[in-house]
Amino acid sequence: ILYSWGVLFNIVGTVYHDPEVFEDGLFKGYNFWAVTVVINNALNGLAISAILKYADNIARVYAHACAMIVTMLLSTVLFNETPTPQLALAVLMVSASALQYNLKQEQLLALGTSASPKYTTSALSFSPSASPSKRTDGYGEDEEELELGERPQNSPK
Repeated sequence: ILYSWGVLFNIVGTVYHDPEVFEDGLFKGYNFWAVTVVINNALNGLAISAILKYADNIARVYAHACAMIVTMLLSTVLFNETPTPQLALAVLMVSASALQYNLKQEQLLALGTSASPKYTTSALSFSPSASPSKRTDGYGEDEEELELGERPQNSPK
């Protein structure tokens, strides 16, 4: 059901371009490894569809990154490959981004305060002693930030 339209259009395209394909079989000329790759790619497509159905695109990106790390580890163990510095850097960057994505904001802010008294989130810089209702990003320093649905004090009702 998930990919039935794709299967239908691919069969129509195959019959249109090569009508004899069903006489000798779909896998004519394929050896065991070629069939294994086809089945692996089909299952990979179904797995990605399930991930996107129950999670989000970020989860898919991190799944690919984890697959890269596992591939590196298996290549090192099975084939005696040595990881390149670029691969090691990529693994560190993926690990750091996964950590930052999954930490709560309070945990990230606590990490930032241990190095210096001021820390930055998005475009706003603030210190723990700053008033939460005043902007300190350099634009409209005297303007108050409003909560959702709140009107400015000098606006007409």
